[in-house]
Amino acid sequence: MLAARPRAPQTRPTWLVLVAAVMLMSAIRLGLSGLYTLRGEDVSAPEVPALVVSVEDAAAKTVALAMARVWQGYGGLVRGHAVLQLLVALFIFYVVAAVFSLDPRGRRLALSAGWTGVLYHLGNAVFGLLVLRPEIMAVAPGVVAQVTAGEGGGLDVLLPTLAALSWALPVVTAAFGILFSGLVLAFFGGRRGRVLYGLEPGAPEGSSA
Repeated sequence: MLAARPRAPQTRPTWLVLVAAVMLMSAIRLGLSGLYTLRGEDVSAPEVPALVVSVEDAAAKTVALAMARVWQGYGGLVRGHAVLQLLVALFIFYVVAAVFSLDPRGRRLALSAGWTGVLYHLGNAVFGLLVLRPEIMAVAPGVVAQVTAGEGGGLDVLLPTLAALSWALPVVTAAFGILFSGLVLAFFGGRRGRVLYGLEPGAPEGSSA
């Protein structure tokens, strides 16, 4: 005997709307990032100021120079990463459309998106640490020397700061992405999602039942 398919939810509870909205913003960000990367694939040198005068300027110049080096040495990998971003973004757009249209498959698709997000952010952290970070540390001393010359030695802590940021940014970004993916799995995989899609008895949040 075939198992009954989950019924389509009749209402959109607040948690579903909020989670889907964040998923939509994430998809837009990923899609734009992938498109921007592919569009800039023929750029061999970044447009950066000749003189940097602050930690923020130094960090921006360091990342720009590092990305130029990454393109030169890992162009295929960077393009593959950008294409992956586009594919993940398109999949999330599809999931959000299913959720907002109250498609009975919305819960299953959302769970798939949650696991996709976990895997993507783990891979993105590895990409940042193993590919981008070494290039950042390769160009950072030159940037620090420029800043130190311009400021009379006043920014002698800049190199350790850039080194710490090169570790922290991929890890923190991945942590937030995995945290949100975990929330997606918790909401759609937990009691709220099961009740909403008729897999468990109860009145869905926001319903009048």
